[in-house]
Amino acid sequence: MGKRKADPLIFNLENIKKEDIVIKGLDIGMDILEAEELLMSYKDERVEKINVNFENNKWIFKERYTRSLIMFDFKKIYESLTFEKNEEKTLLIVLKCWLAKRLNETSISIAKYKFTNITCALLYTRFLKNLDELLINLKHSKLIRINKEGHFNYRIVSNTAALIFITDFTDFLRFYNSKESIELVKRLNEIKNNLKKEKKYKKLPAFKDVLTIKSYLDYWFEEALKEKSEELLKYYPLILWWNLTAIIPLRVIEFCHINRDCLFYKEDSYYITFPRMKHDRKGIYRVISTYDTLPIPENLYNLFQHYKEMSENYGFSRYLISYKAYNYYFPNCKKFLTLKIICLIIMI
Repeated sequence: MGKRKADPLIFNLENIKKEDIVIKGLDIGMDILEAEELLMSYKDERVEKINVNFENNKWIFKERYTRSLIMFDFKKIYESLTFEKNEEKTLLIVLKCWLAKRLNETSISIAKYKFTNITCALLYTRFLKNLDELLINLKHSKLIRINKEGHFNYRIVSNTAALIFITDFTDFLRFYNSKESIELVKRLNEIKNNLKKEKKYKKLPAFKDVLTIKSYLDYWFEEALKEKSEELLKYYPLILWWNLTAIIPLRVIEFCHINRDCLFYKEDSYYITFPRMKHDRKGIYRVISTYDTLPIPENLYNLFQHYKEMSENYGFSRYLISYKAYNYYFPNCKKFLTLKIICLIIMI
């Protein structure tokens, strides 16, 4: 069967007759309209729409905090379509409608993970026609992925990862809502019920290791202060991170996005205000940032003020940790990358 050409990567919906893609239980026309409206009204204060149009076969977003592009590429599915198989055309449209809804219900990164799961499942099963191998491998916690060369391969994963894949796949199939997809949901649920969810425990570092790191940091900081070392400002953020997270648990991204005017003194106490970013990307949490304010000891308050004074010479900074000062010492690194790596190493 002849395949569609890869260019242009625009799926022209006007060339598809609605009667060709009607599914029992799914009004494709209404779903397309709803999806287009959802994409138009999409709003997340942490995400910027770069190029997002329902008919395009590549949707591009930008994560504002990590400065990374996130793409939803339908190209592989588009190129696998055949002229004769109307149900395949339907699946591409259904996938877009489903994704538009999920983008408005969860974070961009989770939506990307869900999209990857469904894309792999559709392509490997040839649009839900050859399911046996996929189901057999899921029983043994093997997930299908597409490598850079475009080849499929299975990877053994945890039961938890396999359960997430099944949950995403069944969610899509329920949205598709064809007779065949409902039957497949039943088979997937049988596999899901037989997979035991593993308990996940966070491994904490040994207390003696924490004390060792602290002693090295304290010694280095005292010597750098005494000698007025040029490297003081270079690694000052690490000192601030260590001392602040010793009393307030913070993610690295939260620490990096503490505002410059985060400190204040009130009623004989010192306080710091910092962002919280764990909330699900639902409802009000999509359009506002949430902050906590907690007391800190005077010596830590003074450390923050000292860092601010030292870094002011590098120019205006919206955030507490000056990017301009950071970029001076690490000119070839992405923003906050080195700090994040160091902090992550300490937390391991």
